[in-house]
Amino acid sequence: NVSVAIGAMFSSDAAEGRMLAAFYCGYFAFQTPAGWLASRFGGSRVLTAAVAVWSLASAASCFTRGAFAALFALRVLVGCAEACCYPSMAQLVSVWIPTSERSSSWAF
Repeated sequence: NVSVAIGAMFSSDAAEGRMLAAFYCGYFAFQTPAGWLASRFGGSRVLTAAVAVWSLASAASCFTRGAFAALFALRVLVGCAEACCYPSMAQLVSVWIPTSERSSSWAF
């Protein structure tokens, strides 16, 4: 996990801060488009693609060898992909779960 290893990767606090913010920038920027994608293509397809993208981007981060720009881009990509999780699950619940059971489906 980059958020745990970041202290040993970069010597300056500014570089660490920018790297940690990269994920949240991607997540913030893609939250609304992710909802549109889930409603347009279905939550199951979007969630499957998002899990594949964030898994591959996370795995690829170990090959950057500390290259700041490459790792930054991968962290933004992971944020964009993880932003699809909640909207996709909300779309799936709205389609698959009966109205009377929706609140209890989110409780667990």
